Amino acid sequence: MTTPERNMETVNCNLCGGDCAEPYLELNGLTIRKCPGCGLLYVNPRPRPEALKELYTADYFSNRDNCFKGRYFGYVDYAGNRGEITDSFRPRLERIEAVLGGRRGRLLDIGCALGYFLHLAAQNGWQVYGTDVSAAAAASAAGVPGASVFCGPVEAAGFAPGSFDAVTMWDVIEHLPDPAATVRHANKLLKPGGVFALVTPDAGSLAARLLRSRWPEFRRIEEHIYFFSRGTLAALLKKHGFEVVRVEGAGRIFDVTSIINEMKIYNFKFFGALSSLSERLGLSNLKIYVKPGYKLAMYARKIKEI
Repeated sequence: MTTPERNMETVNCNLCGGDCAEPYLELNGLTIRKCPGCGLLYVNPRPRPEALKELYTADYFSNRDNCFKGRYFGYVDYAGNRGEITDSFRPRLERIEAVLGGRRGRLLDIGCALGYFLHLAAQNGWQVYGTDVSAAAAASAAGVPGASVFCGPVEAAGFAPGSFDAVTMWDVIEHLPDPAATVRHANKLLKPGGVFALVTPDAGSLAARLLRSRWPEFRRIEEHIYFFSRGTLAALLKKHGFEVVRVEGAGRIFDVTSIINEMKIYNFKFFGALSSLSERLGLSNLKIYVKPGYKLAMYARKIKEI
């Protein structure tokens, strides 16, 4: 990806404020840097927020052509994988409810995409709210029965302080221009003892460290501008009033067709042939729980106001 200089900006470390991050990896004309003070990895210089927002069109959720041609952003077929995505959300909702002692209330999903998690939570007795910067996604999520959805950044949504029992961000924080500001805002929106739950790629994982430029999440540098490890994410949450209560690898349920489609991004010819073989063998709809070890889930409790 080449981005005109006028659409680029330089930023300090979002975790500790340092301004002397060293080059860590270069991909597609962009540089991932590592802060020597706290270890956070982030893209710098990077596209300005308005340029980043242009990615999140309706095509972002059905981006088969671009993905298969080497532009690694978005989803091959998000709507087509609704069942598998929803099934993957179930244990996350159970974790949240366990931290709250079985209590349900008001839940806010930041970056709610097409609303599948909102729908699941509503079915389980939650009063659900969502935000998304994609107009197409927000419009779709607004169709979830009982959901209230705002199109835009959560900071502009006008939610009252202390009005939520749970706030979630599934595969969102790595996209945000200012993760610290959004974490602070999540603290503001939560009731005392409320739960903040996140999933993000784990830049400290063995896969990330071994694969480097071949790691799928680094290759999404066009949309991912922050890369957290367990340590840097926990430090960010602690800094902004949270106590981490659970950390684990985040898995997902796929059918065989979905897995192969994901892999076509990296070798279209080989996995195209494998797709034909799986169809002939009648394996295309077989569901598999995949926990590759390079995504982390973190559940935290609000312990103080910021």
